[in-house]
Amino acid sequence: MSAKDSFRGAAAGLFLAGTVLAATYYMQPEVLSYDETAVLEEQSETTLSKGEYEQLEQLEVENEALRKQLEGVEDSSQENDDSEEPETNTEESDPVYFSILSIEPGMTSQDISEKLVRLNIIHDSESLAQELAAQGVEDRIQLGEYTLNSDMSVEEIVTIITS
Repeated sequence: MSAKDSFRGAAAGLFLAGTVLAATYYMQPEVLSYDETAVLEEQSETTLSKGEYEQLEQLEVENEALRKQLEGVEDSSQENDDSEEPETNTEESDPVYFSILSIEPGMTSQDISEKLVRLNIIHDSESLAQELAAQGVEDRIQLGEYTLNSDMSVEEIVTIITS
C-alpha cells in the first residue's frame, strides 16, 4: 500500500465523520437553552407543546361559540324586557380579572405586588406590602401557584399566599 492510498483513506474517513456529525447536528430538534427559558419566565410567558396549543385553540373556538350563544340569550331577554321600566344604573362595574399567580423562590413581596398590578388583580403595589407588614407575615409567603381575581381584597390575597 502506498502513502497515496493511506492519505486517501484518511481523507475519506474524515469526510465521512464530518458528514455524520453535521447530519446529527442539523437533524436534532431545537431545544431552548437555559437563558431563553429564563427570558420567557421573566416576561410571564410560557412555552406550549403542540398538543397543548391545539387544545387552547379548541377552547378559544368553544369560548367564542358560547359568547355568541350568550349574546343571543341576552338579546332575546332584552326584547322580553322592553315592556318593563329600563334600569337607571349609570355605574359601569369594573371587569373581574382572574389569574394564576406563580410565586417562585427568590421573589420578594415587592416582586409579587408588581406582578399582581400587571395582572390587574390589585391597583396599588404598596397595598400588598402594607398589609403583609400589618399582619406581620412578610416572611410567611408560600411558594406555589394561586388562583386570584380582582374581586378579592388585599387581606384575602395575603391570607391565601401565606397559608
